[in-house]
Amino acid sequence: MATESFQVLQTFGYQPGRGIYKLLVQTKNGKRYLVWYFNQIEVNAGEEVLISIDYYNNWKQINNPRNGKQADIAEVNTVS
Repeated sequence: MATESFQVLQTFGYQPGRGIYKLLVQTKNGKRYLVWYFNQIEVNAGEEVLISIDYYNNWKQINNPRNGKQADIAEVNTVS
C-alpha cells in the first residue's frame, strides 16, 4: 500500500444525509478529488493530509499528520 500527500483545498464538514464527512483535495500536479470519509479528522483548508492507496488504486484511509487522527474512506470522485 502506498501513502500520498494531498493539500486540502476545501472542507465541507459533516454530511448528515450520508453520515460522513467530505473534503476537496489536490495532488502536487494539480489533480483534484472529492473525498468522503467516516470520522472527523479535524483538518483545515491549506493543510496536508496523507491518503493510503492500495495496489488496486482503491483509496483506503485518510490521515491528518498534524494530530494523528485518521478515518476510513467511503468514496472518492475526480473533479474535472
